[in-house]
Amino acid sequence: METEKPPIGGFFSFDTHPYVIFSVTFSASDGSSRGEIKHINKYAWSVSPCRMPCIKTDQREKQIKRKRSILVLYKLLRFRSMSIKTILYIAMSEDGFIAGENDNIDFLNPYQVEGEDYGYNEFINSVENIIVGRKTYEKVIGMGFPYHPDKTVYVATRSSIQSDNGNLIYYNGSFKSLISKLKSSQHKNIYCDGGAELAKSLIVEGLIDEIFLSVIPVKLETGTLLFENGMVPDHFLLKKKQAFKTGLIQYSYELTKRQYSDAIELHLS
Repeated sequence: METEKPPIGGFFSFDTHPYVIFSVTFSASDGSSRGEIKHINKYAWSVSPCRMPCIKTDQREKQIKRKRSILVLYKLLRFRSMSIKTILYIAMSEDGFIAGENDNIDFLNPYQVEGEDYGYNEFINSVENIIVGRKTYEKVIGMGFPYHPDKTVYVATRSSIQSDNGNLIYYNGSFKSLISKLKSSQHKNIYCDGGAELAKSLIVEGLIDEIFLSVIPVKLETGTLLFENGMVPDHFLLKKKQAFKTGLIQYSYELTKRQYSDAIELHLS
């Protein structure tokens, strides 16, 4: 069957039945209009004002359903990505250092007091996967402490290293891909344990959603600086501040909505 050519002045169609088309024709001369119902044996054909090719109604409906399915999937992934967060949980000195000279972290010791964990247990129970720099990981292991054996740990490295422990993965791939995969397949948050180089890299890529920052009331003046100029990046907003009896102050920051939206698009691309 051949389709009608749009008359002069424009032709707009509205589907009222799979086999019926209602058309309104506008006269080019006097602006008057008329409406009529055209019964077509099998398909309703539509013609757009911009003279795009006509398509069959059932074919168009399939396209619409497909687009809706894609939109629903996108929203589900977006919601999951928004509900599961990558959190940088870290401590630093008043002047912005996470370690002193030679990676010394003795400044933390006086603030490790019995009966006060600064909310750490609650936080660690909310995470399933940990991303940590190799230097930080080896520092903890070197001190004789086990490194979260009940979590899946991704150790950032530039080398190809295999581990006999199924929960310990030396990772040298794309963190954008890794975090996107974890957010879409896991049910708890992701913990970034530093160090500074890894944290900066993830922040630049828009992969850190929240920052839990414990500020120790001492100045080191030298060592490993966490943020440039010792300041939290300005696209993070302070949402909570809590002071403890020890003098430690804990700050909670979250990525701004605009930056968060950009990051979601990045994860889903």
